[in-house]
Amino acid sequence: MSTNEKVTASSDVSKSKQKRIERQKKNDQVKREGVIGSVVGIFAIALIVGAVIFSVVASVRKSQENVQPNGDFGRYVNDKGMVEGIKASSIVTLPADYNNITIPLSEVEYTDAEFEEEKAAQLESHKVLNSETDKAIEDGDTVNIDYVGSIDGVEFEGGNSNGEGADLEIGSGTFIPGFEEQLIGHKNGEVFDIDVTFPEEYGNEELNGKDAVFNITVNGIYELGEFNDEFVAEKLKAYATTVDGYKKYISEKEYESRVKTYVSNYIDENSSLSKYPKKYLNQLKALKMYSDEQSYEYMNQMYQQFYGYGFSSFEEYNGMSQEDYLVEVEESAKESELTILALQAIAENDGITVSEDDIKAFVESVYGEGSYDSTLESYGKAYLAQTALQDKVGNYLVEKATIK
Repeated sequence: MSTNEKVTASSDVSKSKQKRIERQKKNDQVKREGVIGSVVGIFAIALIVGAVIFSVVASVRKSQENVQPNGDFGRYVNDKGMVEGIKASSIVTLPADYNNITIPLSEVEYTDAEFEEEKAAQLESHKVLNSETDKAIEDGDTVNIDYVGSIDGVEFEGGNSNGEGADLEIGSGTFIPGFEEQLIGHKNGEVFDIDVTFPEEYGNEELNGKDAVFNITVNGIYELGEFNDEFVAEKLKAYATTVDGYKKYISEKEYESRVKTYVSNYIDENSSLSKYPKKYLNQLKALKMYSDEQSYEYMNQMYQQFYGYGFSSFEEYNGMSQEDYLVEVEESAKESELTILALQAIAENDGITVSEDDIKAFVESVYGEGSYDSTLESYGKAYLAQTALQDKVGNYLVEKATIK
């Protein structure tokens, strides 16, 4: 039923990708504003840029020759959470004020306007289906429908909701072109037909470019509730029982998160490495490649299961050539190594260590009570010690920071 658009998965945009996007914007602006006066100049610049790009890609290719994906998260890390054989404080330059960072309040405070957005988001995510309304469907409404699709009077596979009901936001473009628009104006309980044409490249040989008829039954239209104490007590009882209580909870949570993020970014942006230890850098590359491959395989299976097609290659999935991907792997690994060794350097300088109890407490704070043994089996003690140490250093820096 959905369009043949393949959405590339992306959790949060990496810092390296953000930097590349910013660089690209600047390059585009220069191209728009600059004037190259001669054809000779254009060819000269192209040759120089091409040579530089070739040099960078060739260098990255060479550095990646012996790197293979692996999921050994704790490789080259000891049970104290430190990277083996590296005295981080001897190669990391930290900001002079790392243990007394000043954070502007405006960067971390949670505002009333943001709480209004949070309320709207919660109401949207807890819509209630009204199966008795006499309201006509409008653009932007979320409805619940059942449908049976047929071509030349014959029902086709995957075109039947089987009476289970399907939620659809009108105007979202979730279903094939022309489907959603024809629901507008109809009301709850109505049964009617709509005519559509599948796109030529829908992704299913039996449906590509075919005319189809869908018999529609409208089961109801979703409505927003009211964000009051009753709503909070029913829908958000894990966090609070009143509107004021929920505002306090979310404000404190956001404030804490933003302070930690500010401190983390400050350390990353104001620290540097005199060298990137190669053995551990290669392991970080291997871990990223492993993680990306796992994500690719998972998303490919999801698309095959739900849409009947997947990605033809890893390159199609991540939206870049192999050469560009290797450059991204290199940049990402260097950023990770800087972050890890900067935090390790702070731990070395300020005598911060983690005990068995610290590690267990950290794991259970993330994965839940009783999760330590299974998490230990999955990731190994060294990696858990490293992440627990990083968390402890982060909390230490937050405690030392000044907010004003």
